[in-house]
Amino acid sequence: MVDAPVALVTGAGTGIGAATARLLHARGWHVVLWGRRPEPLRSLAAELGDALAVSVDVADPAAVNAAVDGLGRLDGVVLNAGTIHSVPVAEHDDASWSDTMRTNLDGAMYVARATLPRLEHNQGALVAVASAVAGGVVAAGG
Repeated sequence: MVDAPVALVTGAGTGIGAATARLLHARGWHVVLWGRRPEPLRSLAAELGDALAVSVDVADPAAVNAAVDGLGRLDGVVLNAGTIHSVPVAEHDDASWSDTMRTNLDGAMYVARATLPRLEHNQGALVAVASAVAGGVVAAGG
C-alpha cells in the first residue's frame, strides 16, 4: 500500500472511529489510528493488518504535534475523538466539563491545526464528526 492514500482517524479504537477506519481500509487507504486507549487501537491495527496504532490524547497539543511530526504522507483526517459525561447539569463538575470541552472541541482544533499543512500540500480533506450528545450535558433528571 505504498502508493495508497493515508488517513488519520482520531478516536479510532471503538465505535464510529473504528468503523470509519475499517471502511477506509477496505477502500484501499492506509489508516493511522489515534486514541487514548492503546489496547483497542492495537486490536484494530492487528485486524486490519497494516494500520498504524498511535496512543495520543488529542486534548494535549504537544502530544498532537509530536505525533503529527512522526507522520509522513497525509491525505485525509477524520476528527472523531470525543468523550461524554452523561450527568444532569447540576451534577456536572468543573473537571468533567473541562475534560469534555478539551477533548471534543480543543482536541479537534489541535489536530486540525497540526495536520492542515500536510493536507493542503496533498490537496487532502478533513472531516469532522459531530454528535447531538457530544456536549455530555443532560438538562434535567438524566
